[in-house]
Amino acid sequence: MFDEIYHINGEHDLIAEDFSLPFLLRKFVGSSKLHLYAALRVTGNDPVSSFICSFGGTLYGAPEAIAKAATAFETTNTFAAALDEASARLGEEFIRSELRKRCEEAAGFTRDVAMDLSVRLHTFTAPEDSADVVQAAFRHSARDEKLYSEFAAQRREERQKVREREARFQRDMEAA
Repeated sequence: MFDEIYHINGEHDLIAEDFSLPFLLRKFVGSSKLHLYAALRVTGNDPVSSFICSFGGTLYGAPEAIAKAATAFETTNTFAAALDEASARLGEEFIRSELRKRCEEAAGFTRDVAMDLSVRLHTFTAPEDSADVVQAAFRHSARDEKLYSEFAAQRREERQKVREREARFQRDMEAA
């Protein structure tokens, strides 16, 4: 039950491993749906929701089976190529904006709980522990700031190297 994916017309019962064969998805749902799936994934949507949204008009099954099928599909060269194409077409700025939205959406589900927990945790802090908590926070803050500065410098250097490599590649492509 948790391993089968069903075709809407009832003629085909598939298992997750079948989705490592991209020709099946192309046959059942078409290339445009494969590209939609890749675009949903590159913009931070989870595999199960992306699968259901992209292929749900044709294929269905238990969420566990869909998760396995999505995992199998994501191991294929077809998915990798569709992901690369979606990334190129959508652009880094748009993708980053969408990823930010996915984070906000996920946080929205737990924001109320977090507020309640923050109030409860603050309420249960013993007065004699408060000075220790403040001192520890100050120590962590200074150390964290130093570590962050080192991290940020390293990351900037890595990104600069990537940009330079991409620029060289672009120049080489234009020259060819």
